Amino acid sequence: MENIFQFILSEEGEPALFIYARDSQPNEPLLQLMPKEHKAKLYRNGQDVVTLNLDDTKIIENLKNKQKLLVCEVLPAENANEVEIVKTYLVDITI
Repeated sequence: MENIFQFILSEEGEPALFIYARDSQPNEPLLQLMPKEHKAKLYRNGQDVVTLNLDDTKIIENLKNKQKLLVCEVLPAENANEVEIVKTYLVDITI
C-alpha cells in the first residue's frame, strides 16, 4: 500500500490526516512526531506502521501543540476531488 497522505486544516485550525485505507483495523493507534527529522510514524496497530515525511514546518509546529489527531482513511476515487472516507479515528500524539 502506498504511503500517500495529506494533512488538512479545518476552519478552526485543527489538523486531520488523510491516508489510503488499510485492510487491517486500527488498534491503539499512535502518532510519533519526530520534528528534527521532519518525519512522523503512524502506528495503526502492532503490525502496520506508516512513515510520513513532513516537509511543511507549519504542520510540524501545529502537531507539536496538539494531543490528538483525527485520521481519516479513504478509498481512492477516479476524480481526485472526491474520496470515500471508510474509517475515522483519533490518535494520541507523542514527541
